[in-house]
Amino acid sequence: MRTVSAFSRIWHRAKAILRLCLENAPTAKDRVKMSEKPGEKQKAPVSDLKDCPEFAVFMQQITKPLSGKTEVQKERIYLLPEGTKIERGIRYLRTGLYLGDQKKKRFEPSQALAMCLKAEDFKKSVSFKGDDERVIRY
Repeated sequence: MRTVSAFSRIWHRAKAILRLCLENAPTAKDRVKMSEKPGEKQKAPVSDLKDCPEFAVFMQQITKPLSGKTEVQKERIYLLPEGTKIERGIRYLRTGLYLGDQKKKRFEPSQALAMCLKAEDFKKSVSFKGDDERVIRY
């Protein structure tokens, strides 16, 4: 009988603690306010490739034609197959080929893009021998 009464006391205390936590939990508005730093403006996400001139400059360096349409989601740029429709509000696991990020007036290509291209697919590339001093230092 002692274990049942001890369990019921613990259970009631746990419910009381949970109730207090839920009453004091921040709402969605509070969470947004907490994520913003005072005096800092929220930067608008890139919504169009017209806002990404650095991406266009980078893609001119690639000689391999990449067919499909480009889709910009926040800062990320994807290459989708033709005819793909992206519905807003739905999260996709495999959106397409992840090309890279548009950050602070520069384009950072992704590992996925680098892995789908070869050295011959670029206008400019550098190749080192295995015994080169620069390779060994790297």
